Amino acid sequence: TRRELLKGAVLVGGGATTSAILAACQQLPAAPAVDEEAQQRIAELEAELEQAKSTAEEEMVEGTGKVTVRVLSLPWPQTPVEQQMANDQFMPETGVEVLLEGPPYEFAESKMRELAASQSPEFDIWEYDSQWLGAMVLAGAMENLDTADYFRSPDAAIKFEDFLPGHRDYLGRFPVNDKLALSGDVQEFQDLPIYGVAWTLGTNMLGYRTDLYEEAGIVDENGKAKAPEDWDEFKDACIKLTRPDEGFYGVAWYNTRLADGISMQWLPFHFSYGADIWDYDTFQIEGIVNTPEAVEALTEFVKYPQEYKVIDPGAANWFIAELVNAVTQDLAAMWYTYVSFAAFVEDPNTSKTVGKWDYAMVPGKRQPDGSVRRVPVF
Repeated sequence: TRRELLKGAVLVGGGATTSAILAACQQLPAAPAVDEEAQQRIAELEAELEQAKSTAEEEMVEGTGKVTVRVLSLPWPQTPVEQQMANDQFMPETGVEVLLEGPPYEFAESKMRELAASQSPEFDIWEYDSQWLGAMVLAGAMENLDTADYFRSPDAAIKFEDFLPGHRDYLGRFPVNDKLALSGDVQEFQDLPIYGVAWTLGTNMLGYRTDLYEEAGIVDENGKAKAPEDWDEFKDACIKLTRPDEGFYGVAWYNTRLADGISMQWLPFHFSYGADIWDYDTFQIEGIVNTPEAVEALTEFVKYPQEYKVIDPGAANWFIAELVNAVTQDLAAMWYTYVSFAAFVEDPNTSKTVGKWDYAMVPGKRQPDGSVRRVPVF
C-alpha cells in the first residue's frame, strides 16, 4: 500500500523498499490443474496483483523510477522554498521525491475533510493548521505516530522530543488543555497519541508605513515613525491615514467567513480585552466566549468598518490574497496577519511599497497599570 511504501521510504530509504514492493507484485507462477472455481479465484488474484503492480508503478514519479511522497501542503510564501529543499537535499539523499501541492488555504480544510470522508490515499502527509487537528482525529484521518513504525522505530531520524516543548504537544497531540500545553506543563499528556509535528510556526504581526506615519506626525521623540502600542493609538492612526476619496484606508483587513478569515482579525481584540473562547478542560463555550469582556472587544472591533470607516468596504469578502494586493498596491497604511506574508509585501517584483514598511507586535488593550495586554495569535 502507499502507507507501507511511505513508511519504508521514510525510515529505511527508498531504493530497497521500491525493489521489495515491485518484487511482491510479480506475476503468480502458473497454477496447476485445478477445478474451475479455483481457476477463477487464481485469475482474480492475478488481476489484483497486476493492479497492485500498476498502482506501485504509478506511485513513482513518472519517468524517474523514484518513490513519490505526496504532501497536501498549505500555499504559504515559503512553500516553493520547501519544495526546492526537498528537490535539492532530500531526494538526492533518499531517492524519494516529495511533491508539495494543495488548494488555496481557504479551501484546504474542506479538502482534507473530503479526503478523510472518502478515505482517499491521494496524499501521504497532510500539512494541517493547528485548529483542524481535532476534527481530523475524530474523522479517523490521522495515524498515531507514537509507534514502532514511526517515532519508536530504531531507524527514525527524528524524535518528537526534538521539537519545541509546549507547541510540540499542543500541535501534535489531541486532546490537550491548550493553556497547560503551551506553558510546557505537558506531563499529563504523554500517553496521548502523537498525530503530527510542529514543524513550522507563525504569528500575527503589524505592518505599518513609516513614510506615511512620519508625514502625518505619528512619530517618537526622534521624529521616527512610532508603531501603535494599544488599540486607541491604532484607531487614531487608522482614522488619520484614511483617504476614502482616493480608495486608501488606514488598515487592510480580511473579513471573509471562509476558513478562519475574520476570526484571525478579531481574536487579537478578543484575547487582549481579557476574553477567552472556552473552558480548557471541558471545551464548554457558552458563558465564556460571550463574557462582558468579549462583548466589549467585539463591539470595538466592528466599529472599524461601521463607524470609523477605516477599512475598504469590499473587505467583507477579502482573504489573504486581497489583503496582500491592497498592501502591495499602495492602498493601505497598515495591516496585520501572519509574518510569512511580509515576503510578498517586500517582493520588488510585485510590490509598489517595498522598503516603506516597518513591523511591530499587534496592538493590545491598555491596562489600568499602564501595561498593554497583547495577544498576537498564531
